[in-house]
Amino acid sequence: MRMKWLAMVACVLSFGSGVRAEDSTQPTVLVKINSLDQWINKAKYFAQLADQGDQVEQFEGLIQAFKTEKGIYGIDTSRPIGFAASISENPTESPILVMLPVADEESVLGLLKQFRLEAKKNDDGTYVLSIPNVPVGVYFTFAQKYLVVTALEAGNLSAKKLPDIAKLLALRPQDAISMSLFMDRIPDSMIDLVIGQLEARVPEEPEGATEAQRKLNKKIQEYGLAGLKQLLSEGKELTGIVSVDEKTGLIGLEGSFSGRPGTKLAEAIAGAKSSVSKVAGKFVDMKASAKSMTSMALPSSLLPDLGKVVDEGLEQLLSSSTDPGLEIVAPVLKALVPTIKAGVIDSGSALTIAPGSSQATAIFAVGVKGGKNIESKIKAAVAQLPEQLQSRFKLDSGKIGSLNLHTISTEGADAEFAAMFGDGPVTLGVTDSMIVVGIGPDVKTQLGLFEKSPAKAVGLSTSSLPIDGFLEIAASQSSDPGMKARAKELKGTKLPKGDLMQATLVSDGTSLSVKFFVNGFIAKLGTTSSK
Repeated sequence: MRMKWLAMVACVLSFGSGVRAEDSTQPTVLVKINSLDQWINKAKYFAQLADQGDQVEQFEGLIQAFKTEKGIYGIDTSRPIGFAASISENPTESPILVMLPVADEESVLGLLKQFRLEAKKNDDGTYVLSIPNVPVGVYFTFAQKYLVVTALEAGNLSAKKLPDIAKLLALRPQDAISMSLFMDRIPDSMIDLVIGQLEARVPEEPEGATEAQRKLNKKIQEYGLAGLKQLLSEGKELTGIVSVDEKTGLIGLEGSFSGRPGTKLAEAIAGAKSSVSKVAGKFVDMKASAKSMTSMALPSSLLPDLGKVVDEGLEQLLSSSTDPGLEIVAPVLKALVPTIKAGVIDSGSALTIAPGSSQATAIFAVGVKGGKNIESKIKAAVAQLPEQLQSRFKLDSGKIGSLNLHTISTEGADAEFAAMFGDGPVTLGVTDSMIVVGIGPDVKTQLGLFEKSPAKAVGLSTSSLPIDGFLEIAASQSSDPGMKARAKELKGTKLPKGDLMQATLVSDGTSLSVKFFVNGFIAKLGTTSSK
């Protein structure tokens, strides 16, 4: 069984190694795995969350039984493990390195003898390993306190071709594993091959689509293809990280992408850097049980075809419908067209629950073009409604700062809606550049806070759910009696600071990053319920 596993490892190493040694100091693919000690710490954290700490302690005790000042059979458990591959024009001639941290070289050699493997030392200090039933040569060396293994070509292990391993495998303590693809190190011939295959694909046309829809669909597919080509030819680094931070409790998935300096892709990433947003930016300083902000725009090349589809779709809707109500709201729909055609999303939302309250207040704001025109069309549409419906609207009911307010009665709303937001009206606030909708017992206070909040810089998209905010929502709004009871119980305990969940998409000017975090505190809900 041991020999079979070793043979498999040798085959993996030989897949990308060949007779010609390439530069392995700048790998194309890099995988970094944090130390065994760090993994045990993370396992302890998860076990504590699940009330299974004893089992991990038993496992750790077993590890410690094998561990000496020389590590475990010579392997250092305090430093990371690495895998690196440098892709050449011929993939079979690309060097692959496996890097294992070493505490004692003689112990490692002794372990090989236990496996009945013969390691013959060469004059240059490298070793050749003879593995039964493996037709390729496997080589290793001890360098920089690491055991470095490759296949087929011992030249991959020469000192001048090895990277600075400690620097290459550097990780944050919270990182469990990191995987990177350095796209600027992929040979041009391979990139051209992939692009050629992408271009050869025939795009599918949606059935029953109009001419304008087909043109927009084609434009989207062309833009997508151009985007993929640009990512391949102008991309620099793509990295993904799985992290577990035992101190903050955050468990995360992180990804980042950067462009090669001086390329259009790099310029686009720099252009997406956080900037002041007139609508989403006003939510930055607002305290809320949950909130979300988005500020992004469609590529300008798509806007002409998008406009045609919007015009055509609206014309079809109005001409084919026999609903008299649609005729009343048609001017409102037409007034919204410039906003849709602009292809810009600048919006935000916030949900709050006042301390001691069982009802929520929510506001949603979106940037528009010609808000006053939209407002006038709404007023005109209300004037055409039957008197019974008109009575539910109270137009020009007040002002909060620059927001002109209108209210709509929620009388007759279902019981769940009323239980969550109360029986108060929906409030509509309008300026020429935004429309804000609010509902809940504290709506005027929240609209006032929103109106006074300064517009600040935001990323492309951010959503957050603070721990205390989640418990407020669950304790007052959950339809599950058990969840409601657990949330109330946890509210009375010492709570960790920060968010229960957080998702962001942001550019720092050089790279585009997407991050999703969940706090391990969420497991306490399940743990409490099991008691």
